[in-house]
Amino acid sequence: MDKPQLKTEELELEGFHCADCAVTIEQTVAKMNGVEDVKASFTSGKVKVSYVPAEVTHADLVRSVEKIGYRVSREAHKNIERKALWKDREVRFTALSGLLLAVGLV
Repeated sequence: MDKPQLKTEELELEGFHCADCAVTIEQTVAKMNGVEDVKASFTSGKVKVSYVPAEVTHADLVRSVEKIGYRVSREAHKNIERKALWKDREVRFTALSGLLLAVGLV
């Protein structure tokens, strides 16, 4: 049986300051269906999560962490969304088509 393809994300958290926080976050996120691995580092304030995208989404991860009292840095959240947008083949094709059309009109 094929293993599902995993996606790995790093969430930057606010209000995350100690080893107990790291344990709480790891235990909470690890309980989610589709999460394969969680590593929380209070020294960097980041959580690295590997998960199956068909079973859990970025928004699910954010909700899970925020439900226990931590906030995901909005700047980091925007960067993830921005990266994901350019990974979309249709978006790249549309942007390239628009650029070629604009150059052709000049």
